[in-house]
Amino acid sequence: MGKLFIGVVALILISLAAIGLKALWLPVHTIKKGVDMGYEVVDKTMDGEKAIANYEWFKNQEQQIKVLGNQMNRSLEELNDFKATLSNDRKEWDMYDKDEYSRLRSNVTGIGQMLDAAIGDYNAKSSMVNRSVFKDNLPTNISRAMYVSKKMITQ
Repeated sequence: MGKLFIGVVALILISLAAIGLKALWLPVHTIKKGVDMGYEVVDKTMDGEKAIANYEWFKNQEQQIKVLGNQMNRSLEELNDFKATLSNDRKEWDMYDKDEYSRLRSNVTGIGQMLDAAIGDYNAKSSMVNRSVFKDNLPTNISRAMYVSKKMITQ
C-alpha cells in the first residue's frame, strides 16, 4: 500500500511539473509562432513572380484609370456640346433630342461607374501593406479629379 501511495504522489508531481514547464515555455512558443507567421507572409508576398504580378497590376490599373478618365472627359464634352445646341426649356426638345441626351447621359454614368470601380480597386490594394510596396512611383491614392477635368453642364 505504501508503494502505491508513493507511485500516485510521484505521478501527480510529474504531471504538475510538466504543466509548469509548459506554462513557462508558452510565451516563448507564442513569440516564435508570431515570428514564423511574419516570415511566412513575407515569403509569400515577396516571391519574385508575385512581386512582378503585383507591380504589373498597379501599372495596368493606373493605365486603365487614365483611359477611363479620358473616356469620361470625351463623353462629358460630347454631352455638354450636344446640350449647348438645345433650348433651356426641355418642353421644346423633340423625341430625338430627348433620346440623344438620355443616351449621352447614360454613357457618362456608365463610364463614371467603371472609373469609380477601378479607382476603388486601386485604392483598396494600395492600402494593403503586403501589396503597396510594389507600386514603385505610382500614387498612393487616386481620385477621380486626378483624371477627369471636364464637368457636366447642369442647365
